[in-house]
Amino acid sequence: MERTCTFSVFGKARTISKSLPNILEVIHKYAEPGTSLKTYSIHKVHGFWENVSRDLGVPNTCLNRKKILKAVLQYEKTTSGVEGPLLQTDFPTAETTLGDDVPSINEEDIVVEPKSPQSVGNVPLPSRKEDALQKTAESSIHTPDTQSLESDSKSSSSNANAKRNESDESAKVNTDSSSSGERFFTSGLPQQKTFFFINENEWKELRQHQSGRLFKGLQWTNIIASGIRTLNPYCSFGFRRHSVKKLSSRSKAPVFRCMGYCRFQDCPVTVDVVVYDEETLKAEVVFKGGEVCHNNKELKRRPVRAQSRQSAGELLKNKLPRSLYLESLQKVPQKVIQSGNRDDAPTKEVLKNIAWSERKASRADPNELMSLQKIIQQYQDTEKDVLQKILMHPKGIMLCKEDIVYFDATGSIIRKESAGRPPYYVYELVVRNPSKGASPLPVATYVTCDHTTASVTYFLQAFQTDLVRAFGNRAYNRPVMFMCDGSLVLLRSISMTFCRTSLEDLLQKYYVLLTGQHSAQEFNIPILHRCLSHYIYINN
Repeated sequence: MERTCTFSVFGKARTISKSLPNILEVIHKYAEPGTSLKTYSIHKVHGFWENVSRDLGVPNTCLNRKKILKAVLQYEKTTSGVEGPLLQTDFPTAETTLGDDVPSINEEDIVVEPKSPQSVGNVPLPSRKEDALQKTAESSIHTPDTQSLESDSKSSSSNANAKRNESDESAKVNTDSSSSGERFFTSGLPQQKTFFFINENEWKELRQHQSGRLFKGLQWTNIIASGIRTLNPYCSFGFRRHSVKKLSSRSKAPVFRCMGYCRFQDCPVTVDVVVYDEETLKAEVVFKGGEVCHNNKELKRRPVRAQSRQSAGELLKNKLPRSLYLESLQKVPQKVIQSGNRDDAPTKEVLKNIAWSERKASRADPNELMSLQKIIQQYQDTEKDVLQKILMHPKGIMLCKEDIVYFDATGSIIRKESAGRPPYYVYELVVRNPSKGASPLPVATYVTCDHTTASVTYFLQAFQTDLVRAFGNRAYNRPVMFMCDGSLVLLRSISMTFCRTSLEDLLQKYYVLLTGQHSAQEFNIPILHRCLSHYIYINN
């Protein structure tokens, strides 16, 4: 199992883990060859520790520097027993073979090297005499009785092991670095102070909801986050604390100050926002922690709160949550999408909850049935008088509207009994839904195997009789338009039932109206419309 080290990112609430091989790779990159890590004081912020912290993506704090030092020294002690040099100058590459590095050893070729008898680089030497003697025996070396020959054989064997281990480690480091570049989105940030301006009206509204040195509610987080997003659109920021100067205060403290952090797990970016002058409302922004570092598989969104939630609720009155989500996602720039930041595109589930909350808040009564009953009383005898009747058990409602009515038939729902019998047809009357974008509402269905004018006329007249029984004379109110597929059976039945005339007389009245010979005020007959999609399908 790979050893890791955990570092503090923002206080004690958020941490980030780095593997020990990754830490060693960065240490070797900036340390001078042959030096010990203890030569670099953890109390010196700039220089060596600044470069190491930046490459590791962790804040350059004293605690994190101490953890790095402790982890590396502990690793050297567990592998070699003593502290060795920090870095070697001649690392073998991953392509180097063991045969090229370690030639065959003879007694005449043994040379004593003036190196530490305990370790070479970060690779330990054999700690026992028997291990060295065994390795020399495998290399067909006759061990002399002298102490110098034993020391030389130890050095030669350890050199071979060191180069082999360093070659494997080098190959592993290259692989990790290439894969990490594909798994993370990185971007630089401004090193100097930047700024944005707070809207004056928004600031005055925040001042009205101030309590002591704090703002009530969370609207201030929306304002500050939107301002920071103009400077850094890749990070999704959360906020820890803020303070506001009182109107009666005479102190020289800033008017407003807050601290934020990036909500992505691997990102070390933090931000400080300070407002010094209330007349200009110039907010100075300082980014800390290094560059942006986001995992490509991670998505973050700020919670939809305060006025942002109200604005989304107003849009959802005329749009479906999915439609609003897709529109918002299309407005997000491509590079911001790659960073994983979705602050401007809340999920469909969040938008559904917002729409439900808005509808629930607009109810006339917390009880659904009582609310519907109040709607009937409120819109009675008005243009919005759509809801006619409420059913308690089973729960249901009846709707009626002088609007567009669709009438169509299909024969592909019920299977044909035999080859000699006619197919079943399903006829259905459908009215338009009062809510824009919602599905139409079926009001009557008729299943028959007799596709004739008499059969369909009987269904329509029986439906009209039931309407008169339920709603009285209001059932005789005619819709504005009837739409069907153009079948002569449907055209004749609709003409006889709802227009109370034959199809030929109805077409003659339409002709008189179109030629300008009939007064539009006296024309109270529904428009019989043939569906264009059916017409195109038949002609193709």
